[in-house]
Amino acid sequence: MLKLKKIENSEYEEIMPFMTPLWNETYKNILKQEQINFLLQKYFLVSSILSFIDKGYEYYYLLQNNFKCGIIVFQIRKTEVYLDKLYFLPEVRGKGYSKFIIEELKKFKKDIMLNVNQNNINAFNVYKALGFEIAEEQEICLDNGMINYDYKMILRNC
Repeated sequence: MLKLKKIENSEYEEIMPFMTPLWNETYKNILKQEQINFLLQKYFLVSSILSFIDKGYEYYYLLQNNFKCGIIVFQIRKTEVYLDKLYFLPEVRGKGYSKFIIEELKKFKKDIMLNVNQNNINAFNVYKALGFEIAEEQEICLDNGMINYDYKMILRNC
């Protein structure tokens, strides 16, 4: 059985160790290690998490029979839900869990927006299969000359 569990303050320290191997595996052939490390700290240090929570972001674990198998981070905005992070452990990928997450987000009755790295073909294909369309290509400038090349994708009429 799948369910979402809001991540509590006492669990914020767990997020970085959970996400580090996932990001290293996901982005090892897409980004330089320096950029992976920079982004991990930008998003998953406790101080960073608290900053994002102050901006209205919500953090959840995806549980499969009470086993933490994924993380979802989203922000409910006026006209859309912004899906900021969606990552699963390798052993549960390909089981339709992304569809479960999108169905949960559809309950907000808003468009769903997300960014996906242009070279993250697996994630791009999953979102495309779920009905997302490319809204635009983006170059997101980071520190030290690093750039994320993303597709901004949207699922309309939820």
